[in-house]
Amino acid sequence: MARAERRKAISLVSSGRVALSEGNLGGAQQAYDQVSRSHPDLRELFTLRNELQDAYLVAVRQQIDINELDMALRYVDQGAALTPQNAEWARLKEEIGLLQAGPKKRRLSAY
Repeated sequence: MARAERRKAISLVSSGRVALSEGNLGGAQQAYDQVSRSHPDLRELFTLRNELQDAYLVAVRQQIDINELDMALRYVDQGAALTPQNAEWARLKEEIGLLQAGPKKRRLSAY
C-alpha cells in the first residue's frame, strides 16, 4: 500500500510540474501542498518546491515591471510561505513597499 501511495504522490508532483510549465502557479502550489502533507520527505517534492519558488520570484518581478504591486505582494507572500528561509522575499517586500509609497515618500526619506 505504501508503494502505491508513493507512486500517487510522485504522480501529483509531476502534475504540479506540468501546471508550472503551463504557468499555473495555483495548480502547482496545490499539488505541492497536497504531497507535502502526505510525503514531506519525497525527493521529487523538493524539486517541485525549488521550481515553484523560482516561478514565484519570476512572477513577482513581472508584476513589479507592469506596476501590479498588489499582485506582486501576493506572490511574495506565497513564496515566503513556501520557502521562508529565503531572504529574497523580505528584500522584495521592502522594494514593493517603496514603490507603493511613491516618489513623494522616497524623496522625504532621502533627507
